[in-house]
Amino acid sequence: MYYEIHGTGGTPLLLLHGGLFNIDLQFAELLPALAATRQVIATDSQAHGRTNDIDRPLGTAALASDVVGLLQHLGVAQADIFGFSVGGAVALYLAIKNPDLVGKLIASSVSFHPDGDRNENSDAVGEMSVDMIAGTPMEQDYLAKSPHPEKLQELLNKLGSYDKGAAGFSDADIAGYPAPTLITGR
Repeated sequence: MYYEIHGTGGTPLLLLHGGLFNIDLQFAELLPALAATRQVIATDSQAHGRTNDIDRPLGTAALASDVVGLLQHLGVAQADIFGFSVGGAVALYLAIKNPDLVGKLIASSVSFHPDGDRNENSDAVGEMSVDMIAGTPMEQDYLAKSPHPEKLQELLNKLGSYDKGAAGFSDADIAGYPAPTLITGR
């Protein structure tokens, strides 16, 4: 799992990118300002950026497991977390399943329940092809950074069958999370 550490001091801030993004595409412009006052840890998730894919589905629980392993590897007992989209689902999952690891949490552009998904988005993601993203920054960055650039369609297929965020958590699970959390809409 590829990761970067920027800055020092304060409670570490963990950045989790969205599907088809990576550290550079999602956070490059923010990193200098965020790292000015604290340690910032950013990751490239499974099959994204510089992190290789492995033989498992792409899903919230698996990606959260990777993050737990990384934080343990780094000796980080607790971090504030910002997650966007897929990264937001991972952040919510971490907060619910590993609350001691999470200080403050911001989950952006994520549904924590299937009722929050927009049908047109689900349909479009389920049918993604390399041709559909040809010429985009996501395609260009994937081809430039991936250990296996020929596997872009495999990533798109995995994203198309992604487990729809933190589905499976009840409203009580979400409402019971004690740390400061910004969750907008459902």
